[in-house]
Amino acid sequence: MSQVGRRVFLQGLGGAAIAATGLSIRAANAQQVLWSSGTEPAKIKMPADACDCHHHIYDSKYPIAPTATLKPGDAKAADYKLLQKRIGTTRSVVVQPSTYGTDNSCTLDGMAQLGTTSRASPW
Repeated sequence: MSQVGRRVFLQGLGGAAIAATGLSIRAANAQQVLWSSGTEPAKIKMPADACDCHHHIYDSKYPIAPTATLKPGDAKAADYKLLQKRIGTTRSVVVQPSTYGTDNSCTLDGMAQLGTTSRASPW
């Protein structure tokens, strides 16, 4: 069997296995992401360079400001990358959360992990 023929055969076999379980291809691609209630990919394809213009990064390795009233659990850059993959955005604006007061360390670390497609806002 040729490489192309083998690949097509195996893809078809995988699709048949999913169909036999009663799941759809879409359901098989569903992915749970921390802090997100959905699991399905976006129903509408995002345009090229789509941007999420407001999200936060939280990481318990950084100290919470003594005046903070909002103290959520970790929502790290790696978690956000999974969400981006699921919803189809490629750029983002990380907003400094009040949890860390004026210490921008967590936001800057998150931006470094997200890469050059990420920017930050102090509010």
